[in-house]
Amino acid sequence: LLNSSKLSNFRGRMEVYSNNPLTILDGAHNEDGVKALIHSIEKLGKQQVNVVYGASNDKELETLFSLFPKKWTYHLTEFRNDRSTTCEKLGEIAKKNNLNYKLFDAPVKALKAFDTMTNDKDLIIVFGSFFLLEEFY
Repeated sequence: LLNSSKLSNFRGRMEVYSNNPLTILDGAHNEDGVKALIHSIEKLGKQQVNVVYGASNDKELETLFSLFPKKWTYHLTEFRNDRSTTCEKLGEIAKKNNLNYKLFDAPVKALKAFDTMTNDKDLIIVFGSFFLLEEFY
């Protein structure tokens, strides 16, 4: 299943971006989507989950961040769209939620920073906005 290009039939929904390390793109951007994504990721049983996250500024970020598992590692980033939430705002909310995070000014930099931190038992998930995912296509 993980050797296919997608875990679902929709682009940006559990889409395998890379197999080494396993990197998945998902457009989860609201409460229901984030809950479903977290449930799906936890079922994969990976040792460490590393997240690249960026969101549009009209989202309920306080609610979404309260759902994020504390054991995951987060690289928070802005994307090239006027609707992007600033790194400053993302960091403020992540700090309130006691998340393990770093801030990046570009999604590709946020992803590359995981290069030396991951192994074949780990997972990288890129999610939060379809605008964010566009930077990987």
